[in-house]
Amino acid sequence: MLKKFKRLFKARYFFIPPKKNKILIFDKTGSQHIQKYYINDTTILEIRQREINIFVLFKTLINFKIKKRISQNYIENFIICVNPKIIITHIDNNILFFKLKKIFPNIIFIAIQNGTGLANTPETEFIKNNWILDYFFVFS
Repeated sequence: MLKKFKRLFKARYFFIPPKKNKILIFDKTGSQHIQKYYINDTTILEIRQREINIFVLFKTLINFKIKKRISQNYIENFIICVNPKIIITHIDNNILFFKLKKIFPNIIFIAIQNGTGLANTPETEFIKNNWILDYFFVFS
């Protein structure tokens, strides 16, 4: 708990709403590989609390859904503010990313494999947990 508070104090804060864009990059890690091709059409959602948008945070607190963690509420509100056509990530082992497609069915979700985190996960596990993506680019 103390680590989370330290992280929040070290975070960079932004007070203006996030820029509406065609592409939302889910997590800043690995974003440089994606952004170099779509630099003007992207907004980055930092999910590791290194950057916090105060506008989205207030919106999250006002529209808080009790069944979800505050971080998940924040991510969903950030997506609503950006209103992207595509959400893409280079982090292939974030379970929340796989669950967002059910909440935003009209957005295209793309994951790019960056390691072997999900390499041994059978397809039945994806089906059982109801993980959904439109495209998943993998090594082999």
